[in-house]
Amino acid sequence: MPNQFKPHRMKDFYYGQGHLYSITICSDSKKPVFRNPDYCKAIQESLLYYNNQGIINLICFCIMPDHVYILLKIVKNRLSLSAWVSNFKRYTSNSVGISLWQRNYYDHIVRREEDAEQALMYIMNNPVRKELVENWRDYPYSWMKFDENEL
Repeated sequence: MPNQFKPHRMKDFYYGQGHLYSITICSDSKKPVFRNPDYCKAIQESLLYYNNQGIINLICFCIMPDHVYILLKIVKNRLSLSAWVSNFKRYTSNSVGISLWQRNYYDHIVRREEDAEQALMYIMNNPVRKELVENWRDYPYSWMKFDENEL
């Protein structure tokens, strides 16, 4: 039986610097391991570190029980999105001492400002949709830096 899944990455497109990406990374076997606050803290610290070091421009993230949403731009020249995701997954798994992540991840290139705002609000409102909080501002495992010039 032929593979019915189409690759979601564009052929001949360099997934690197200069583009805004919406990324979803799932936990290994979709287990709700991110209910552990120590794991969430490790992920938060890692994302903010990459941002503060100028490797990525982090727009927002939200850590759900079994996956993480991230909206970012790659800043470091000659760093691909897949290389960054691989480094992030390896670092966070090593910092907590267990394998946290599924092998693959989902990404979407955000091309228009309206789409960027939609992606940002989708990510930040996910805990509300999943009834974890009533207001996204009350969710402890999300973060947002919003500057229209950075989208």
